[in-house]
Amino acid sequence: MSSAVIKTECNDSKVSIAELSEILKSRIDAELDYESTRTLGETTLSLLSFERYYSRCSSHANLIVLLTETSHIQAAEVIGCGGGYELFNLSLSDNKSFAKMAVEILKKFGYTEKV
Repeated sequence: MSSAVIKTECNDSKVSIAELSEILKSRIDAELDYESTRTLGETTLSLLSFERYYSRCSSHANLIVLLTETSHIQAAEVIGCGGGYELFNLSLSDNKSFAKMAVEILKKFGYTEKV
C-alpha cells in the first residue's frame, strides 16, 4: 500500500486546534470516519480520519490528519493512504491528491510544509 506523508508547521496561528478541526471537517470533500481531541497538560491533540471513494481506480483512499499544539506552535501531519488497486496496488496518486487537499486548507491558516 502506498502513502503520502506531509508535515506542516505554524508558529503564529490565529485559530485553535479545535477550530481548525472544524474547518477541515467542513472543507474536506470526504466522509469523516473518526475524530478525537485530547488535551494532555499544555498540549492539545486532534486526530481526524476521512475516507473517499475514487472511481478511476475503483478504490477508497484514506486521509489522516494529526494536529498538535504546544504553547504557540502548531503542527500537522497529513497522511494520505490507500487508493490502490489490482496486483501492484497502484494508487494513481489518489492518496497524494487527498493529502494535498488538506495541506492547501492548512496553508490558508499560516501552515508551511516542513522539508
